[in-house]
Amino acid sequence: MTFLSINTLAQEEITWYNPQEAEFQVINGQTFPDECKGTYQRFPNSRKDITPKHVWYNALHSAGLYIKFYSNAPTIKVRYTCANRNYAMPHMPATGVSGLDLYANNCEGKSMICHGDYHFGDTITYDYNNLVYKNIHQRGYEFELYLPLYNQVTWMEIGTPKDTEFKFESADTEKPILVYGTSIAHGGCASRPAMAWPAIVKRALDIPVINWGFSGSGVMEYELSDVMLISGAIDA
Repeated sequence: MTFLSINTLAQEEITWYNPQEAEFQVINGQTFPDECKGTYQRFPNSRKDITPKHVWYNALHSAGLYIKFYSNAPTIKVRYTCANRNYAMPHMPATGVSGLDLYANNCEGKSMICHGDYHFGDTITYDYNNLVYKNIHQRGYEFELYLPLYNQVTWMEIGTPKDTEFKFESADTEKPILVYGTSIAHGGCASRPAMAWPAIVKRALDIPVINWGFSGSGVMEYELSDVMLISGAIDA
């Protein structure tokens, strides 16, 4: 179901919100979320020295991470930067490698995709305009913003028109499903982040999912099994 029609809107005053500056953890899908607070990577820096090199490189990618927030705004804008300016790969588009995905959950529990305009420059921008509200939905929606699959987000702001409502939601604390694998789990070669299969499972079951897909590096090193136990992602 298409949730958004795209038109050019007049310039309007936007209020910007930075997830890294939230008072509580708002990034879902991270291992050791308290240690990861303020970053968009899957593993915290404190685990770098005990993580295999190729796994660590992949863990800097934000695959499987998403931010939940509430808003009643008819327009949502996102601007962000990534560590790697090669936004696409020869076999995978920029929208999947370095792009975003936005879904909205209405009061009836239905999840709907939002389509928007995007531009890949030094700063990447996504504009979601004319979000359609029916009378029963005037109070707004819970949104889920899925982050890039194969790039490292370094900075991000989410903007809504002045005088509209916006608030981040705390990251889920429910025990998650842990997906471990290589490129197909990581997100290759989805056209957009929410089409990686762990994200599809997350929406279908409405259960938190942690993506431990590490392209070419899913060989179950001892160090990773140890981290699984320490993190509580699996039971001993």
